[in-house]
Amino acid sequence: MVDDHPLTRQALVSLLAQSGFEVVGEAESGEAAVALARDLQPDLVLLDLTMPGMTGLEALPLVRGAAPDAEVVVLTASEDEENLLGAIKAGAAGYLLKSEPSERIVEFLHGV
Repeated sequence: MVDDHPLTRQALVSLLAQSGFEVVGEAESGEAAVALARDLQPDLVLLDLTMPGMTGLEALPLVRGAAPDAEVVVLTASEDEENLLGAIKAGAAGYLLKSEPSERIVEFLHGV
């Protein structure tokens, strides 16, 4: 779980844990996400786009390189089409908005 806002991370980790996911790591930046992906080799990475320092779009290909078997799903507030296309081009398995109902987020992630 990668998001620079602690409250958002906590809420998403709680939602995922209640929905059958094992959350193995949390990161607050793109740099930390790459390091954790390398160390933990997760199955799934939930990645925010808007973070200080390395953005999610910059981190995405590096996370994929660090954990090649991981699926990366972007979970963001950005409805910008350029971000969507950039994420897909960088190898994201999906793009979800934080405004989606929690049930939809969980359903999508189980599908990934």
